Amino acid sequence: MCFYLVPRGVSQKENGLSSLFETGRNTRSPVASSSQGSGDILAAVDSESSEGVPASNNEDEQEDRTERMGIIMQQSATEVRQAIIDNAGLDESQIEQLDKAIDDMNRQMLEVSTKWADTIRETGTLDMDMRLRMQYDINGVSVEFSDRMDAEFPGWRGKDTDLSRLVRVTTAFEPFRKVRSEILRGEMNANRPQQ
Repeated sequence: MCFYLVPRGVSQKENGLSSLFETGRNTRSPVASSSQGSGDILAAVDSESSEGVPASNNEDEQEDRTERMGIIMQQSATEVRQAIIDNAGLDESQIEQLDKAIDDMNRQMLEVSTKWADTIRETGTLDMDMRLRMQYDINGVSVEFSDRMDAEFPGWRGKDTDLSRLVRVTTAFEPFRKVRSEILRGEMNANRPQQ
């Protein structure tokens, strides 16, 4: 499981920052993974086309879209969770342990996204160094989660066990969506120099 922060073009209208929220098309997994090409961490929240739910810059439409994406992503996560349970032959106590591991990973993703959204908001910039460090932090959570899965649930790997589908993007990356909304509403001076 690997998340990418690969921006596409930077528009003057959006002052360069919102390119963080642009993604490549991704029709298999809500969050782009290394086997599916490039995208950013918000593939499910703000992609041009993800799982057939078009993106919008209108806040009401975005909220509706986020809600619909949450339903789609929950279904996807349920499928992955069940595949892991089946592959590893988990009993009830192990299933509780799996759910805790998933919750812990999502909590860590939320902590990382909150930290970086606050940094973007404070500095008003998002340069390549920041992007790389953000990607490093997000990938670190992913690697720790994968290692934990290997240690606690031997045999979990198999068909339909893409761990990126367990990330609750609409929750874990909500801080990024809020920063994007601030940028689009012009509430943040994206050209403010770093202190």
